Amino acid sequence: MKKDKIKYSLVTDLSDKELINVLLDPFSIKDEDRKNIIKEVLYLLDRNRVIYLSTLKKIEGLPEEACHTLLAALEISRRWPRGRGKKIQSSKDAYQEVRHYAAREQEMIIVMALNGAKEILFTEVIALGSASCCHVYARDIFTDAIRSRAMGIIIAHNHPSSSLEVSVEDKIFTSRIAKLANEIGITLLDHLIINEESYISLGKLGLL
Repeated sequence: MKKDKIKYSLVTDLSDKELINVLLDPFSIKDEDRKNIIKEVLYLLDRNRVIYLSTLKKIEGLPEEACHTLLAALEISRRWPRGRGKKIQSSKDAYQEVRHYAAREQEMIIVMALNGAKEILFTEVIALGSASCCHVYARDIFTDAIRSRAMGIIIAHNHPSSSLEVSVEDKIFTSRIAKLANEIGITLLDHLIINEESYISLGKLGLL
């Protein structure tokens, strides 16, 4: 099925797990190792801006030839960063840029930084948590945004349970970050709660 999606140019329908699985297909890998390899590669992608060959080689069951293929794919991605320069005109636009993170088994917080024209400067994962919660320091949210001279940020986080319910903690967190952003001259433009099918905009709910 996954190969059919590639064959018929529906590669955008594949999840991150499925894309990595396609890259691994040409190599002889035990079924019991494949699931763990995909999990480890996703973990590295979420935690690191740069991944080295020596790091990939440490993943148990991953052939060296597969390491080279993964590294080449990552370098192509680095040279043409996802979404950089794309204009975000709505919460739906922002959701489309971060939607692929919704399938993760851990809760994570993503920051998208925008310039004055609302063009994407970068999108990055700043915190990983458990299946039910994620803790983050304010400095982690703003450090790269300040360095990039961002005018605004959009925060997104997934609920591994797929629930789009806004919790009390979500409301408190959003209010705190909005106030801090205002103090340093960066606008919190929105906070999205996402799953694979849809999203909730706390901005549209008037909670910023």
